[in-house]
Amino acid sequence: MRIVREHSVKTVLLLAVLAAAAMLPWYPEATEAAPVVNPAAAYTASSRDLQKQQAASLVVGNKPVPAAVATTPVQRPAQAAAAAKTTAKTAAPAARSGQVAAVKSQALPAGFIRVNVKKYGVSRVYATAKKTVGELLQDLGITYQPRSVYPGPSTPLTGGMVIHIVGRYETFETVMEPVAFATQYQDDKALAFGKTEVITAGVAGEDKVVYQNVLRNGVFQREEIMRERTQEPQTAVLKRGVAQSVNTSSGPIGYKRKITVEASAYTLGEGSGTGMTSIGIIPYEGIVAVDPSFIPYYTKMYIPGYGFAMAGDTGGAIRGYKIDLFMTSYYRAIQWGRRTIDIYIL
Repeated sequence: MRIVREHSVKTVLLLAVLAAAAMLPWYPEATEAAPVVNPAAAYTASSRDLQKQQAASLVVGNKPVPAAVATTPVQRPAQAAAAAKTTAKTAAPAARSGQVAAVKSQALPAGFIRVNVKKYGVSRVYATAKKTVGELLQDLGITYQPRSVYPGPSTPLTGGMVIHIVGRYETFETVMEPVAFATQYQDDKALAFGKTEVITAGVAGEDKVVYQNVLRNGVFQREEIMRERTQEPQTAVLKRGVAQSVNTSSGPIGYKRKITVEASAYTLGEGSGTGMTSIGIIPYEGIVAVDPSFIPYYTKMYIPGYGFAMAGDTGGAIRGYKIDLFMTSYYRAIQWGRRTIDIYIL
């Protein structure tokens, strides 16, 4: 009986150990760990070394590319690390073309320039050491028809150049457009008012304008993509007669006669009380009360310090060389007071 009991205890302990072992996680046999790559290590040259090497080569990720065949920006350490962390989906298009859009604020190596390639309306900026438009497009792997590229493939590259590439049904059109010349006037008091004499004849300038005919929704639309001044216009110089004229806010104005008068000012409360002038209109600044036997109604005139005016009212004290200027502000009327001035009948 004692032997059976001891075997039972051992059996229970064994089963407990097996059950505990079954609950432990299973680990596969250890294999050799893959090496850990530090993305920042891909950038092997310091900024000082880069300044010495950038004239000979550029860096795309961790692979040096000869400057003679590269069209890509220089990457800094932080940019190299970020490039190493990009996903395969993002990196795949760049890997196929071998090109990366340049950063505008990034310093360029000697001999490199930035150009803007606008293909089907989408712009990308590149840094390149290529010499012509055709060489650049070939380096970028862009296929094109010569008529679909402006400027043409043989055009030398310059910094900041914009290269346009259009579709099969789109075209470029070059036209010469005139540029109007400016005119300068020299006032001549010996010449009758309103007459002019040519001192120097003006010559129109000329612009070379390139338009892109874009097909949108079945309709061609004309867009200007380049304008270049090929000939500057020459300014015309004219002699302008200002005899018997007065300077106004609108420039010299000819007049028929000048009259010296005594001018006072009045407001609506000082009129007839009806709110209407003697010719039946509501007064406004620019209406002058006159003696209609001396200055007829509706006569146009210019009064220095007051402006252009019309004879449109009268008064019991307005006789001969006296006029009264309507003003909307009582304060301004008081400030004007009574003064002797020259008025110009237009």
